[in-house]
Amino acid sequence: MSHHLSEDQFAKCAVGGGGKAETEHLRNCPECSAEMDRFGKTMSAFRSAVRNRIESHVPRRFVEPFAPSIPIWRWAAVVALFIVVVSIPFFISTPKPQESEIDPNTLMREVNLHLSRTVPAPMEPMLVLIPDNEPEIESGGVQ
Repeated sequence: MSHHLSEDQFAKCAVGGGGKAETEHLRNCPECSAEMDRFGKTMSAFRSAVRNRIESHVPRRFVEPFAPSIPIWRWAAVVALFIVVVSIPFFISTPKPQESEIDPNTLMREVNLHLSRTVPAPMEPMLVLIPDNEPEIESGGVQ
């Protein structure tokens, strides 16, 4: 029976998720630490090969425009300005009319007009289409 790290434990240590026992074993076991070093060198070589291949196939002019040309503080200022502009309508309130401002006589006239209608209010524009030989219906009037 082997007292070395299993593949799962080794993988956890490689990505930085190893527990206390695994990291202690890597420090004390020369075989496991050598295996971890080989794995690290392999990953480094792979990373370098991928970067070299990308740099050889991608022209430099396509890489440069993606570099941040505006300092980070300017982006922060733009974001802050956007937040302020978007939030302004939430803080500006329009005064709502209070019920004491409504004239009671005007209110009663509007209620009487509504109650005395012979046709519904949305249909009043249609009264123009009624022929002249029929009696006209006046809005708000009693027949």
